[in-house]
Amino acid sequence: MNFVNDAKFKRVCLIVWALAIWIGSLMPSPPPTVENGDKFQHFFAYAILAFFAFRLKPGLLRVWLFAAGMGVTVELAQSLTSWRSFDVLDMVANGLGALIGLLVCRILIASGVKFL
Repeated sequence: MNFVNDAKFKRVCLIVWALAIWIGSLMPSPPPTVENGDKFQHFFAYAILAFFAFRLKPGLLRVWLFAAGMGVTVELAQSLTSWRSFDVLDMVANGLGALIGLLVCRILIASGVKFL
């Protein structure tokens, strides 16, 4: 059995990654040591999220809306805490990361690369 192509495995990967984003985004954290360095974290986290979501259920617009929507929801949730803050640029990084993650996934699939 090839578990990498199993829908349950793909679903677990997506859920675990989404939970990691939620937990990491809502925990208190020190400010980034590099100015706007957190934008790279947002970008790559949501690129990976979109990648996992697309592998589970392909659909560029649907997956992008899911990932970008989660990014907006996380930012709104952060605004409700006293230790995190709402940042529009974080949402931009989330949306761009999701878009690039989807494009990379589509390119890999189109070129016949076998991957998770």
